Amino acid sequence: MDRHAILKEVYYEISHSSRAGGQNVNKVATKVTLCFNVAQTVLFTTE
Repeated sequence: MDRHAILKEVYYEISHSSRAGGQNVNKVATKVTLCFNVAQTVLFTTE
């Protein structure tokens, strides 16, 4: 499978915690989610 084709179909979302925090809030309260739409991909066949 072509690595570049996969990278064209994935995207990521970054979110921060909505709760109050101290000096470490930006260090430990960040989440990165890798997203891939299986229903709309052209990388896989039905076989």
